[in-house]
Amino acid sequence: MRKSILLLALAIVISSTISAQRWLDIGFKGAWGPTWLMNKNLMNDQQFNHVLAYGYGIGGKVGFNFNDEHELTLDVMASTFKQDFKYNVTDTVSGASPEFKKGMQFKTLDFILMYRHNKDGRYFEVGPGYSTIRSASGTNERPEFATLDGEISENLIKGYSILALGFGGYFVGTENFGITMGARFTYGLSDLISEKGKQNNYPAHYPGTTRYTTYTQSHPFTAMLVMEANLDFAYMVKAKCSNKRKILLF
Repeated sequence: MRKSILLLALAIVISSTISAQRWLDIGFKGAWGPTWLMNKNLMNDQQFNHVLAYGYGIGGKVGFNFNDEHELTLDVMASTFKQDFKYNVTDTVSGASPEFKKGMQFKTLDFILMYRHNKDGRYFEVGPGYSTIRSASGTNERPEFATLDGEISENLIKGYSILALGFGGYFVGTENFGITMGARFTYGLSDLISEKGKQNNYPAHYPGTTRYTTYTQSHPFTAMLVMEANLDFAYMVKAKCSNKRKILLF
């Protein structure tokens, strides 16, 4: 029964796109919002506290519209991810617990393939992506860990898969141009830490030692506001003398 319903729904979508107008759109987009490194050990550590940090992204998209509701988009974004921490270290002699700050940030190039559903001036989108790490740096106020300042790329993998989900609405526009505003959430599916980083006990503040009894993975999470400017670039029509489709520019 369920298979029959799914096949019927798929047939309706296909039939609605056969005779529908198809077109391409291009867009410029920017994003800004909080970024968070998800790591169970760090979250459960009473001496280790996340500090709210923000990242941003800028890039573009190309979309293929099957009809007014169904669209596939490819986003290419240059993004930044940042995470700051505060932690306490107890002096075994004096009993004092001075507070130190540390941080990490890295830049990525993101490729995200999204299915977007448009209806009544609103949209919902979901899809997979891949982020390649272009550069990474870190800071640490604790003097004996000064080597953690600067380049930290060896502690991170070269790239990781992500899952993205977003929603929003059309803010203003004309027949062929529109501006949308919304939110997008991304979650890194792969462990961010490399084998070298695991040996350094990164991103904890005790490199070279085992602070936790078990290893837990680190997954980057972002929740960003997104603004997008779209322009309908070209549409596809059938030639009168054949069934072949041609692309006509607006």
